[in-house]
Amino acid sequence: METTLSPHYIKGFNNAYFLAEHNPTLINKLITIEKDIDYINGLKDGKKTYELEQQKSRISDLRKLRSKDDKNLHR
Repeated sequence: METTLSPHYIKGFNNAYFLAEHNPTLINKLITIEKDIDYINGLKDGKKTYELEQQKSRISDLRKLRSKDDKNLHR
């Protein structure tokens, strides 16, 4: 079953990326709003996705560093 996302949800999701990176204080205030509004739901989901992607990127960077260190140890 395919779900159609509202334009407000999509805008909130996309804006979450910008806010999470450039104004995390503001997004943290906005996501505390307890109303079932598509834009706010998009912000919440977008922030979660942003944070997951940041964590994946950090893990990838750490693996690269460890791999580099392992190669240097075997020389």
